[in-house]
Amino acid sequence: MHALSSWFVRNPVAANLLMLLVLVAGFFSLQSIRIEGFPALPPTSVSITTVYPGASAEQVDRGVSRRIEKALEGMPGIKKISSVSQEDLSTLMVQKVSGFDMNRFQNEIRARVDAIGSFPQLAERPVVARDEFNVEALLVQVYGDVDTYTLQKVARSVKAALQEHPAITKMTPFGLLPYEIRIEVDDSKLQAYGIAIDDVSHAIENASLDYHTGKLKSEAGNVVIRADRRAFNYTEFASIPLLTLSDGTRIQVKDVANVIDGFEEENLFARFQQKPSVGMQVFTSKKGHLIAVSDAAHEILENIRPQLPEGVEVDIWGEYSVYMKARLALLATNAWQGLLIVFVLLAVFLDFRLAFWVAMGVPISLAGTVVFMGDRFIGTSLNDLTTFGMIVVLGILVDDAIVVGESVFETRSMNKNPVEGTIQGVKRVSTATVFGCFTTIAAFYPLLLIDNEIAKIFANISLVVIVALLVSLIESKLVLPAHLAAVRIDGMHAHKKKFRLWQRIQSVNSDFLSFLNNRGYQPLLRMALRNRFATMVILLTVAVCVISMIFNGWVRTVFFPEVPGQIIAVNMAMKSGSSPGLTMKNVTTIEKAAEALNVETMKEFQSDKPPIARIMTAMTGPYKAEIYAELQNEKSRKLETLETLRRWRERVGTLEGTEELSFSGSFETGGGFIIELGARDEAVLRDAVERFTMALYRIDGLYNIRHDFRQGEPQIMLHLKPEAQHLGLTTADLAHQVGDAFGGLEIQRLQRMDDEVKVLVTYKEQKRRYMLDMLDMQIRTNRGVLVPLTSVATIETGYVPSSMHRHNGRRVVQISASLDRDRIGSGEAFRMIKATIAPELTSLYPGLTIRGAGELEEMGEIKGDMKGVFVMILILIYALLAVPLKSYWQPLVIMSVIPFGFVGATIGHAVSGFPLSIVSFFGMLALMGVVVNNSLVLLTRFNEMHRDGTSVGDALVLSGGSRFRAIILTTVTTVCGLTPLLSETSEQAQYLIPAAISIAWGVLFTAPITLFIVPVLISLSHDFNIMMMRGELSRILYKNNQNRKQG
Repeated sequence: MHALSSWFVRNPVAANLLMLLVLVAGFFSLQSIRIEGFPALPPTSVSITTVYPGASAEQVDRGVSRRIEKALEGMPGIKKISSVSQEDLSTLMVQKVSGFDMNRFQNEIRARVDAIGSFPQLAERPVVARDEFNVEALLVQVYGDVDTYTLQKVARSVKAALQEHPAITKMTPFGLLPYEIRIEVDDSKLQAYGIAIDDVSHAIENASLDYHTGKLKSEAGNVVIRADRRAFNYTEFASIPLLTLSDGTRIQVKDVANVIDGFEEENLFARFQQKPSVGMQVFTSKKGHLIAVSDAAHEILENIRPQLPEGVEVDIWGEYSVYMKARLALLATNAWQGLLIVFVLLAVFLDFRLAFWVAMGVPISLAGTVVFMGDRFIGTSLNDLTTFGMIVVLGILVDDAIVVGESVFETRSMNKNPVEGTIQGVKRVSTATVFGCFTTIAAFYPLLLIDNEIAKIFANISLVVIVALLVSLIESKLVLPAHLAAVRIDGMHAHKKKFRLWQRIQSVNSDFLSFLNNRGYQPLLRMALRNRFATMVILLTVAVCVISMIFNGWVRTVFFPEVPGQIIAVNMAMKSGSSPGLTMKNVTTIEKAAEALNVETMKEFQSDKPPIARIMTAMTGPYKAEIYAELQNEKSRKLETLETLRRWRERVGTLEGTEELSFSGSFETGGGFIIELGARDEAVLRDAVERFTMALYRIDGLYNIRHDFRQGEPQIMLHLKPEAQHLGLTTADLAHQVGDAFGGLEIQRLQRMDDEVKVLVTYKEQKRRYMLDMLDMQIRTNRGVLVPLTSVATIETGYVPSSMHRHNGRRVVQISASLDRDRIGSGEAFRMIKATIAPELTSLYPGLTIRGAGELEEMGEIKGDMKGVFVMILILIYALLAVPLKSYWQPLVIMSVIPFGFVGATIGHAVSGFPLSIVSFFGMLALMGVVVNNSLVLLTRFNEMHRDGTSVGDALVLSGGSRFRAIILTTVTTVCGLTPLLSETSEQAQYLIPAAISIAWGVLFTAPITLFIVPVLISLSHDFNIMMMRGELSRILYKNNQNRKQG
């Protein structure tokens, strides 16, 4: 490295060309780099989805979910299996262990699932797919007060137009009803003609079918022969003959049934701005460009709008590119403000030209980082976290340049040859700067190895920092020295008035630093060295007191900081058996409350823009509804997200018949605070869940407590009477006739254009509403005789679970709660549960398991990984310090500063009012590599002086004094580089601030500590060496005296 650096100093043209190459390449890379909100993560799970039409949650669990779990037993590579069984659907998530090949994992699961031969007859084949990480780009909403057919038709045309654009590769519609041909028979007419539903279905199957063709092969050529016929529409199905009467009259389907060529019957709907709607979620692909997707969607809708029928509108909302542009602009503003502050500080305390070239290292390093971030190299994107990584590294990038610049100017003051003086100055600090850079990299690198989704997201910060530091190291060794060699330091501009003024400012600031050094720091250091034991006791006492603030609760801890978003989500679940009318009434109440809030807020703040810009309501089931409210952008609204949420929730109040009503306006990791209870006995589990839920209300700070062990839907169970067997009826006959009449009998599926259309035969909708309709039903025996249902079956009523959860094959129930994070964190709440509630329940119910899920599970995984990462960072830093110092104990002296970095970070969180979180801890890990650099520079200087014959005490004071200026400047530039972000008040920056607090306050606190603790520890180690030498000398003298006496 030294030879290469010397060559560039002597060849400044090469240095300038290298600088221009990096800047130009960075500029063009910036134009083409992908932009996305959050980085896409590689999949770690495989989903297995099985549709089982007409089955209850218990039937799905028994017939599908358990069989798949059994088939996967003993399969290598499985970390955990979670299953959810609900009406008509089974979903299993199989997570792999870290490092296991994903292709092999998916193929093995597919092979085992395909080998299952005992699925229920009506269950469809399971779909095995990777659980890809989808990044939502925007939502397209088609809405209007028009009939269902028009709305669905327009929505399909919009969907087709979006899919045709090459920038849009993935999209999920909701509210788009599948086509369905429903043949609703009239039971009275069937009885009049002596036919049943089965007869109708068989007639349709026989009249509408595809069959293989035949051929006539002649010398003239082949002729295809076909005798099949497929019905495709109302006319063709309605005209299918069922039977011919004795008088020759043909009875067709339309004579006994109403044929509806329409859409599937569902208890689901979507409303946008209180109008019927169909929505489409548009995602970015793994290599997609967020802004390109957004631009494409806007372009398509602009072309479609003039063609829309009257009453239909299209809109885009939840557009992440808008938020992303705002965040990038915010971070870019913080970046250039930080860079400007750094430049001004360097110009004030150093030579102006030195400050310029030192500051130029920042854009050069960032340009090189952008080049390597592109798809040709690392393949990452420009997103929230990579941009934040650039801000984090902003102040660190100039540290090496400051040390090199100081050393060069100091050397050139003695060696007047600018080239040789520069080469000597660079060489003088080469070892310290190179290994100092590597120690910072060592602190960030292990973060790339944590196998956790949250950690993988934040690993993007580490990746950017590492690349930027490596580019900066090359710049400070090759480009910067060549420019410093060309700078004159003999006062060439002293005759110009403006430069004389600037030099006067520099002189004043330089004198101020010299005064602090000579009259303040060095005398205090001599005093500390004289009282080194007392100094250590004071420093350790401060550290213990600050750390105790965490355990005393003075500094709160949470897993993830509460980050307000742009969308408020409301989830409502009704009690089982609630009427659809009551559900709709409650949904309307929530919507009306949002409207009233808008009116009230606009009047209160004299604003023309309501806080809630758009609102979308979706019924996701007969008893469930979700409402999403998109807020105005932060600059246009007067209320913060959480205040808007609080007012909305107060206006809604308590709703009749609700089992769950939750409002959320912030990001929740892992699904939020969730506890899983597991037991083999269903009755035990039900009782334990009720007791546990009631006990949770005793914990202050927990609210909106709910569980998924709901009573379920009301169920009517029919049992065949023994005497019915004499009529030739079987349980299968009863189940088929009742199920087909009230659930529908799917007789075929046909492909019509781009849509798959189901054909069903069922009773009329009016005959499928009330208990009396079922009691009036006639059952047909094998002899064709119709008998009343009540004469052949007994009726039993009850409830069927709406969903069933399993974890690794064990039946579990999830209890969720919302946290008031100003009063309690998830970890603290779980510790209280384990200390108070869990022992009582496990003693009452042996075999009951209580485990943390959701956010708690994420917390447990990441804490385990963090311990290993922490140890790895310490080992790497120790090794990188031991090599240049050629010592086993001196690295420990340098690393003694690390705990004080954590102390500084804790003080910073206490002062700023932010709780310690996982984001803060990521900042602390990064801090470990930063804080040792100043110690390394100081200790390296001490070793030089001590080797030259200076006494230990004098060498400690002189080395501290000689590095005082560089340590202060590197500390100030690092802190100032983060100052704009630390002072940011926007909601969008809140989740990044804890990491910035850890780094800024940690560096700020450890700078003065470094200037004292390193010299004190070296002095103490010297005392220890002297004591050991004296002991060895005493032992030798004692041994010699003993030998003389014996002689």
